[in-house]
Formats: sequence, structure tokens, C-alpha cells
Amino acid sequence: PYNTSVLGSSSLVSNTLDMAKWMNFLLNPPANRESILKIMFSTTPLTDGSENNYAYGIEIYSYNGINLIGHDGSWSSFTSNMVILPDHNIGIFFANNYRVNTSVILEWYLDLMFPKKEVIEDHDQPAKNSDSVANETPAIPSDLLQKYTGTYRLGDAWYLEITLKEDELYTRSNGEQAFYMKPVNDSTFTVRNYGNRSITFNTNVEGKVVQLTYNDIQAPRQTAPFYFNANEFKKYEGVYYSTELDLLYEFKVDDEKMYYTNIKTGTFELIYENEKLLFSDGNLSKISFTYDNSGLINGFHKINSSGEQLFYFHKAN
Repeated sequence: PYNTSVLGSSSLVSNTLDMAKWMNFLLNPPANRESILKIMFSTTPLTDGSENNYAYGIEIYSYNGINLIGHDGSWSSFTSNMVILPDHNIGIFFANNYRVNTSVILEWYLDLMFPKKEVIEDHDQPAKNSDSVANETPAIPSDLLQKYTGTYRLGDAWYLEITLKEDELYTRSNGEQAFYMKPVNDSTFTVRNYGNRSITFNTNVEGKVVQLTYNDIQAPRQTAPFYFNANEFKKYEGVYYSTELDLLYEFKVDDEKMYYTNIKTGTFELIYENEKLLFSDGNLSKISFTYDNSGLINGFHKINSSGEQLFYFHKAN
């Protein structure tokens, strides 16, 4: 279901062969490089003592009991993922000329290569020891998980959307993909893709979930709908172009939402934060509009999480 036509290009074939050499190096380093790789793959706990899966520019984690070392990445409308499986002497690399959730593709490969074995209860086997039981993920009732779903505001144009899928919680920040939340107890979860930081849901005296705590941030639950005014937002309509990125976006407003479209990345909704700041779940996660001397919009900047202005898009009409 994913657009991988770029794999047919000679440049990417060459890059893929280079990647294969690098993966082989990581799996089977020469003797004089083993100590460097050992350092590269080492992790240290976070300052609060919690587990950290991020090593030196690479992630150390597991999926269904399979140990993985790797990293994914994206730029503009391109995505890629590279992992090695040290216990199996296998490397996996793929690239796409489309913005997709690379974790989903990787997990599809892993499920295909290592199908889950059906668990057959054996009463003759010894009972699990207390350590293994302690490491099991606690079972949280589905109705309690459902209470945690919703949108939480971390800051200006920075929101977390908590969703429930097959009795498991997922978190997604605007402009990012959804990540699995591993239960620690009935109100606290850790997210591997957030450096194993925790998310704790907080309730009021009536037992209602009113906020979550993430990385020392108290994020209130979004109870009111996001502001939308079709007539007012017409001023944002138009075509915007970046000479630096050679990218074009078209902004439109209908009776229900404001959205932008790119031929590669598709269509995404734009959410109004204030007069100059908007955000989305697409490639333009946070943008700030600029105005000319007459008060008309003449472009916008893409903004990072620190509020710094990045790429600029000129309004073409």
C-alpha cells in the first residue's frame, strides 16, 4: 500500500547497497572496531533513573521479543528506516518517497519474518517466577483506557491526541505519527519513542480526567472545540511556495474546516491557535503567517518546537 517507486532509481539502489555494507559492519565489526560499536550501542538511565533506549545516535529496543538496533528518519516527503537484528544477523532497510509511518512497515516485515507462535498452556512447566511476573505489562480495563482518550494541550500549537486501539493507548503529537503507550500502572504509561518518558493522567475530586503530566508539563484536557470561522479564515487561502525546498502548498477553506494540500503528502487540516499561529497533523506541523505593510498575508514560516522560524513560503496569489 506504500509508494516505493523511488526504489527503482539508480541513486537509491546505490545508496541501498551502501546501507547493506553499513549494516554488515554493524553486525560483524572488525576486531579493531568492536570496542567502538560497544560504546555506540550503550545506553545510560535518565536523570530520574528511568530506562533510556536511545544510545549514540541510534535506538536500542525490542519488538515481540526481537532485539532491534536502528533508527528511522524523514525529510520533506521522504521517509526511511534502518534496523539490524543482532541475534539473527539480519539487517532491514527501506525508503519511501511518501510520508508514512515507517514503524508500521517495519513491524509488517518483522511479523512476516518472525510470525508469533501460538501459546500452548503446559501445566507441567514450572510457574513463572516473581521477577517475570513483575515485568509483565499490567492489564488495564478498556473502559478506564477510554476515559483517557482525547486531546491535551502541551503549549502553543502543541497538542497530544490520545487514542484507543484494540485496548491499547496511543499518543500522537501534531505533525508526528502515533506511538504505543506501555502501561506502568492504571494511570501512568511510558512511550519508547519519547525516550521512555512517562505520561500520567490526572483526575479531579469527581474522578474526571482533567489533565496529563508529561516531562514536567501539566497539559489540560481540551474540552472546547477548536475555533473555526470560515469567513474570517478565507484570508489564509491561496498558493504558497518555498524556493528553498521547491515545495508548493495550496490552502483552502470550506464550511467545516481549513486545510492544505501538497501533491505528495496529501491533504491535512489546519487548526487555528491565534491570529498568526496555526498547526496541523501533517508536514507543516506549526506555521506562523507574515503580513505586508497593508495588513495582507504574504507568506508563512514553518516553526519548530522551540518557536524558531525555519523555512519560508511566499504567497503566490
